[in-house]
Amino acid sequence: MKKIFFCAGMLLAATGLFTACEDDRDSNPTLLERPSEIVLNTPAFATQLYDLAHAKNIDITWSQPQLTDKGAPLAMNGGGLYMVQVSKDGKFKTSFAEAQADKTGATVADYVQLEETYNECRASINAASVAKALMQLYQWDNDNVPASAPIYVRVVATVRGLNAAAAPGTTTVSNVLKLDVVPYYIKLRDAAIELAYVVGSAFGDASWSNTLSGMGVGNVPMFPIEGFDYDKKTGKGSVSYTDYFDTTTQFKVLSHYIDPTDANKIQWEYAYVADGVGKAKWRAGGDDGDNISVAAAGYYTVVVDNIKHTCTISPATPDNTKTFSSMGLIGVDGDWNTDIPMKAVNTKAANNHLWTCTITIKSDTEAKFRAEGGWDNNWGKVAFPYGKAAQNGANIKITKGTYKVFFNDLTGEYNFIDAE
Repeated sequence: MKKIFFCAGMLLAATGLFTACEDDRDSNPTLLERPSEIVLNTPAFATQLYDLAHAKNIDITWSQPQLTDKGAPLAMNGGGLYMVQVSKDGKFKTSFAEAQADKTGATVADYVQLEETYNECRASINAASVAKALMQLYQWDNDNVPASAPIYVRVVATVRGLNAAAAPGTTTVSNVLKLDVVPYYIKLRDAAIELAYVVGSAFGDASWSNTLSGMGVGNVPMFPIEGFDYDKKTGKGSVSYTDYFDTTTQFKVLSHYIDPTDANKIQWEYAYVADGVGKAKWRAGGDDGDNISVAAAGYYTVVVDNIKHTCTISPATPDNTKTFSSMGLIGVDGDWNTDIPMKAVNTKAANNHLWTCTITIKSDTEAKFRAEGGWDNNWGKVAFPYGKAAQNGANIKITKGTYKVFFNDLTGEYNFIDAE
């Protein structure tokens, strides 16, 4: 189909050419208050059961909406967009994004707007995106995913770019298409929280490692901050680390910029370096900077903002300053008699307060951290996969999986990093 591009300036110019003739004026195009409806075509497979686990795409086509009574279409490659929405009941009342924005959890979504956008009258909808949308809407457990389920699909067009003068911000929707699909279970999760890594003379084994495999050995991963609202798509936000720093401690903080040629390597070029004593600045390429140090020995909290690229170093008052000879995780798989031993991380420091272990959880379980095999010093909290545990706190609710676990006994902060 040949595309006809339309804009308000061309329409006004054309109107001036025809003012001498009443008949010609009557034939001039008139802007519609709202573009015409998109007609979503019924595909050949519409009556078949579509297996989302074994399919790559669902192909659909539709007609181009019109902007005027004379049939001028949307100039989609001039800035308009087509988007696909998937509903569980065809009502399209509340989007998944709206439900997520309601922190009370009272809002229930009945449709998801898929992330992909299109500028032509056809789409190859990613089958995995549809399967994920159904999981977001139904929240099925692994054991109760149905053998089949209906989905309701429609297309939304947004008028922008060349059309903006004619119909700014206008949207129009298609008819609804019903399809039957075979869904499958997807473990829904937000993007992993973007960490940062402390390297230096008193962290890990002091090898200044810039590798992910060296996490907890030659570098120290910072902790997510309890209650912080992280970006669900990117995992970006602020992270922190508290420890004892003396005046001889030299360190830097590496950002989570992975080398494009080596997925295990964290790039040195993106790090926080000294900006005077007790201060740090962002380095995005260029020459390496000096190591960071503090003016007076003591406990400090380092906070990195992975969005604004700032790093602050502030004196801290930890909840606990005791040192322990050992640390363990107890309660895993219902075993409250045997500790899973954790390793001391900061072996080159005067006193270690950071511990790590790698565990595989076969089924959902509960656990706590405890020092030296006794209950005099134990920490817990319901939150998972990270949080700030309290002395004698509640059991941590852990879901099955494999995790690299970190625990800071100064603050009670813990993080179960997905290692699957």
